[in-house]
Amino acid sequence: MKRGGCIFRKRGGWNFDTLGQIINVDELEDDQVDENDEPLITQEKGLVSTLDSGTIESIVLFAKGLGCELTDELLLESFLYYYEHDAFLPHPDFKPLSSEEYQRKNDRDFYDCLGSEREDIRCKNKVCQRGAIKGSAFCKKHHFEMIQKKPCLFSD
Repeated sequence: MKRGGCIFRKRGGWNFDTLGQIINVDELEDDQVDENDEPLITQEKGLVSTLDSGTIESIVLFAKGLGCELTDELLLESFLYYYEHDAFLPHPDFKPLSSEEYQRKNDRDFYDCLGSEREDIRCKNKVCQRGAIKGSAFCKKHHFEMIQKKPCLFSD
């Protein structure tokens, strides 16, 4: 059975002193792995599975292509970013948006893509004085609320 090479590390956080072990699980016999194909030796040593060796190689190659000096710090940052976000580090010191910031950005992008409101056709919301957007009977704000099923935070 093909299992692939994996990187294992001691339990706890990551830093330059984190102990780990590369285990080629393809070379293990069936009695050396558990029902989830995890090497039994990792349980004995208190190791947890992280990423396969091919992914580690891809992280290093991507980090090399970032156009800056390839330092141990950059490699650790790239590895941690991939481990936490299942994506390659876009650039050094990149901080992803929080889930709230990400949702607000998506909401704003959707609101902006609705286009401009027409002056000659009013929004069907009885209390609204804004114009309807193309392809809808509502203004941007009320169309957003109808589609997204939540209040619209934008009014421009």
